[in-house]
Amino acid sequence: MSSRVESLRLDWVSDRHLRVLFCAEGPDLAGGRLGQAARAIRDAGVAGLSSVTLAWNSLLVEFDPSMPDEESATAAVRTVLSEAWASWNDEAWRAVEIPACFEGAFAPDVEAVAAHHGIPPSSLIEAFCAAPFVVRFVGFCPGFAYLSGLPSALETPRLSTPRVRVPAGSVGIAGDQAGVYPLATPGGWRLIGRTPRVMFDARRNPPALLSPGDRVRFVPIRADEFHAFLQRTERHV
Repeated sequence: MSSRVESLRLDWVSDRHLRVLFCAEGPDLAGGRLGQAARAIRDAGVAGLSSVTLAWNSLLVEFDPSMPDEESATAAVRTVLSEAWASWNDEAWRAVEIPACFEGAFAPDVEAVAAHHGIPPSSLIEAFCAAPFVVRFVGFCPGFAYLSGLPSALETPRLSTPRVRVPAGSVGIAGDQAGVYPLATPGGWRLIGRTPRVMFDARRNPPALLSPGDRVRFVPIRADEFHAFLQRTERHV
């Protein structure tokens, strides 16, 4: 069995829930292996499987009452991961570019974040857009992708008091993560830009623009380009 698979920790956290914990950060997690692991388990037809849920560095595998005993279920999940690992291909990941405007009202926290790090806003945006982000998992609200890859020099604490309403498309950072709010919701992340792209649309298939494992880069655009993008989008709705 691959040493990578042996590094996983499998624990029962209830009588129906098996947690698969990736014990160490590294290329396998950064490459979106969690998403591939979840799909492999779902597709394998493991006896009694009910669902698989992704988190930042773990999976929660839920079984229904028809599951075999815990030892057999654990062995089945570990075997699936061991057999699937060798076939996973880094070149299969999808690259997604997200245009974003980092100016004025689109970026209400960019000045404060830049001041926090003692750099000009232009340097903040340049470093942010140069970063190769990876979607770790999707949660919080439909289509909200948690992104790893934020440079350590840009790590910033959340707001002490969350905003009651964050506009859809807002690009935010919090701690060592980045993300884009797909819908207008409350939120406590630092907002440094906004994208005109629709991050979630229930009429699309799939509805969410981003999926676990996607490689993401942000591309800076001007305010007039932001509005022109919106106009083009509205004409095609």
